[in-house]
Amino acid sequence: MPILVGDTSKLEPIERLKDGATPLVTDAMLAHPLLEKTKLMLSGAQTNDRGMLWRGREVDWLDVRVSKASLTRALRIMAAVLYLLEKEGFSIRVQKAGSESTVAVVFGEEIRFGLVEKSRQIKIEPPRAKNSTPSSYNYNPIQT
Repeated sequence: MPILVGDTSKLEPIERLKDGATPLVTDAMLAHPLLEKTKLMLSGAQTNDRGMLWRGREVDWLDVRVSKASLTRALRIMAAVLYLLEKEGFSIRVQKAGSESTVAVVFGEEIRFGLVEKSRQIKIEPPRAKNSTPSSYNYNPIQT
């Protein structure tokens, strides 16, 4: 789609975001209300079958799906993203409709985003006893 002459001023904030350096995360950035809610919710959360933190959606919190070991790093990454978007005048909100997600509103367009830690499951074959026959019952533990 061609860019209209009237739209060129809208590209400036996008270019600044694209070309800018990642800011050093400060305590003030980490004090963002959405980050504080997310930290509060996930700090005491249980993990799911893949080892990712999970808590119900009773409060607004950012779309962050990570392990306990990665939570601090994930919150720092999200702090930088929120800071950069809000610095350019874009708003951030958590949308609670159907599937929940974090939304940035950029020039009236809703852009959903989140932070998801990759994981993979590895099936562990149970050790077989000598001279044993396979049974009809199989138990396949999964390591995450």
